[in-house]
Amino acid sequence: MRSRSTIGAPPVRNPQGRRSGGVLGLNLSAKSEHPASRVSRSSVIENAKKELVYLQVGSYAGGVKRNETATLLLDAAQALIQERGYNAFSYKGLAASIGIRTASIHYHFPAKGDLGVALMERYLEALEAELSRLDRSSKTVPSKLKSFIKLYNETESRGAICLCGSLASDRETLPEPLQDVVSRYLDVSEQWVARQISEGVSEGLFGYRGRASEAATALISSLQGGLILSRASSDGTPRVASVQRVFFKTLEAE
Repeated sequence: MRSRSTIGAPPVRNPQGRRSGGVLGLNLSAKSEHPASRVSRSSVIENAKKELVYLQVGSYAGGVKRNETATLLLDAAQALIQERGYNAFSYKGLAASIGIRTASIHYHFPAKGDLGVALMERYLEALEAELSRLDRSSKTVPSKLKSFIKLYNETESRGAICLCGSLASDRETLPEPLQDVVSRYLDVSEQWVARQISEGVSEGLFGYRGRASEAATALISSLQGGLILSRASSDGTPRVASVQRVFFKTLEAE
């Protein structure tokens, strides 16, 4: 997601050769079972820069400018969550990963839930900016939908999963404010896709006769699940392209 630059930073490979990183992760250049303290500060900073090129949200979250340390904390936390999950990282590990004291994290984000909310709000803001850009473009409805799916395609190419998907898997253990932002992210995604489907049907571009909201829910669910299955597969077979093919065949059906 961009403000507008490139929506995909070059793939990053860890020592085992597997691609990792992107929005919808940042590669920590370490196996997921390694303690965060083994991740070098320079590695996190460098990959944080790559992630910012990808997200293009810079030092802004919710319209409020953050200082360099807070931004770096958000970048590193996003990497850890997308790599290991919300419940698998701690402030101690986060502090070690970028070489600062735990007290410094508490200064910016008093509780882990506060960091999670700020991170997810930044992620949602980036999505909304991208969807707004697509709405303003002269692209056809099918092209807009393909551009949306491309966000997941590029995330998959990094061996990553969506931040929202990672948090959703821990939903029952998340603070309520963080649960709410995760739900909003999914709602925004599904509602936008549903509007595109309805518009495409109205313009005669799709022969689909079902409910647009159901097709949108099916797409988001398949994309989120596809990212997880793609990373889990032993051969790294991509799933998002298959999801896109089936989705458009469904829309084109009479």
